[in-house]
Amino acid sequence: MNRVQGFAWLCVAALAVLVGSSGACWAQQPSGAAARSEGLIMSGTIASVNVEQRIMRLKTGVFSTEQFAIDADAKITDGERSLQLDHLTPGAKVTVRYTDKEGRRIAEAIIVNASNAPPQQPAVQPSPSSADRPDERR
Repeated sequence: MNRVQGFAWLCVAALAVLVGSSGACWAQQPSGAAARSEGLIMSGTIASVNVEQRIMRLKTGVFSTEQFAIDADAKITDGERSLQLDHLTPGAKVTVRYTDKEGRRIAEAIIVNASNAPPQQPAVQPSPSSADRPDERR
């Protein structure tokens, strides 16, 4: 056996060891579909919301809109407080955490950008009566 053939066999053996050991590493990783289907995040601007059907369309680019089914247990917040589904309005910027189940995007959490969140209801305070106001002419 000459030197070239010996080197070729050495390369083949090394390649076989590498391929065999890499299979064990790959076996520990979730499959591509499973890895892509959990813990996905997308941000954009709400294009439309159907509260009855729990469907939201999100504009993610100039020409792209994505549709999400909103899970019954989805958490909707502005980062500080919980919001209701009817607080989601077109034009609001949001971040959606979702899963992909059989090609269908299921929203599990929706975070509304604070500048787009509905205002908090102020505590109702009675307006001062004219008797309570000091006379400014004195």
